[in-house]
Amino acid sequence: MDRLHLEERILNLVSSQNMCVLATARPEGPLATPVRYFHLDFALMFSTLPHRRR
Repeated sequence: MDRLHLEERILNLVSSQNMCVLATARPEGPLATPVRYFHLDFALMFSTLPHRRR
């Protein structure tokens, strides 16, 4: 798949959602937290407060 097509698919995906799960791996086991996000091109901005865009 060429880069332009891949970038278009990525932007379509982040535009169609506003929630994701951030996860870390720790010695005690994984920790996952749902968070809201919005995007500016390929930069994701995360928020834990509903309807907050700063």
